[in-house]
Amino acid sequence: MCTMLARSFADIGDIIRGRDLYSGNKVKKKKLDDSLKTIFGKIYEGLTGGVKERYTNDGGDFFQLREDWWTANRETVWKAMTCSEHLKNSAYFRVTCSDKQGESIANHKCRCPMTSDGKPNDQVPTYFDYVPQYLRWFEEWAEDFCRKKKIYVGIVKKYCLDETEEKYCSLNGCDCTQTVRAKGKLRYGNRCTDCLFACHRYEKWIDNQRKQFLKQRNKYADEIKKYINEASSSSGSGRQRRGARNENYDGYESKFYDILKNKRYENVDAFLGLLNNEKACQAVTDDKGGRINFKNVNSGKNSGGGESGDRGKGASSTSDTSGTNDETKGTFYRSKYCQPCPICGMKKKGGKWEAKNDDKCKRGKLYEPTSSAKPTEIKILKSGENHDDIEKKLEAFCETQNRSDGSSSVHVGGGSGGGG
Repeated sequence: MCTMLARSFADIGDIIRGRDLYSGNKVKKKKLDDSLKTIFGKIYEGLTGGVKERYTNDGGDFFQLREDWWTANRETVWKAMTCSEHLKNSAYFRVTCSDKQGESIANHKCRCPMTSDGKPNDQVPTYFDYVPQYLRWFEEWAEDFCRKKKIYVGIVKKYCLDETEEKYCSLNGCDCTQTVRAKGKLRYGNRCTDCLFACHRYEKWIDNQRKQFLKQRNKYADEIKKYINEASSSSGSGRQRRGARNENYDGYESKFYDILKNKRYENVDAFLGLLNNEKACQAVTDDKGGRINFKNVNSGKNSGGGESGDRGKGASSTSDTSGTNDETKGTFYRSKYCQPCPICGMKKKGGKWEAKNDDKCKRGKLYEPTSSAKPTEIKILKSGENHDDIEKKLEAFCETQNRSDGSSSVHVGGGSGGGG
């Protein structure tokens, strides 16, 4: 609970200071921004003496005033957020109270303990509000991803491989104990359609997660590069973004980036190693489901997985630098449970599943060409993973067949005198 409050606290700080990156409902966001400008405009008018001069060049957005207000009142905001008696036994998981080491000491209402003279300590036990928002989101996303992946892997394992019920299914709903792909023998049954539906949902989810990860990884690399290039030239008031947003590399954010740099996290891969250490990510221990390693993720898209064609090649087969079906890159691996049946099926031996001997299921003697045989090159067009992939590939293929005069060199049926 304290962690959720700390994240919400940081988001509130970003909103008040005009640096919230979340666009959301544009109408509501503009209304909120205008209200904050009005509120801080009134605060500005009430300032006296030389204090007012500090904020004369804020251009009506009052970014510096908002920054100073948050610094002065963040303890009060945290106190208000944690006043509920339901939090009396809640502890914050990070050690930040007076920078002491050891286990968390913010173990009462998510607050730091009283001072030596018995007075309440209003120190906020979190610095999340001074961590750049996109980094907080990245960390929160990683924790959520790992937690959900563990659940998803448990689901596909339940429906695709059941040791107690002698059940071993493929992601396409085939019973691998009866299916022999080498002979074109596909057998559906043993409730293997449950595996099909579970794997379909998991594949769709894991690929969407991969895309989100790549966007955030690129964002980190871009922001670190931007800081390195611009921090030294930033003015005290910071460079303002369009709208009520303030991009400021001074103060706490500057210190935070310096920490990243000094700890050699200016390289995105080094930072990704930190995400691997999230408690939820360390809890993903099923090797068949894919171990978490955010540093070892490529940007390509996987190819297939079924009982024929591309999808029959197995767990490590990919058409490019994959994400979702490369067992060696387990973060976005769709798991060993969502794979096609082995070419000769599966059997139980010694209480464990193993692929049947290939030689016993292949029909007849395989053709072996002579050394002098001239091969015939046959080009194939792979259907792809998504329902619209084949349409796009066919369009591209047909465009390459068009003659310079605009006519097509590819004919499908309907030829003069032709028969079918």
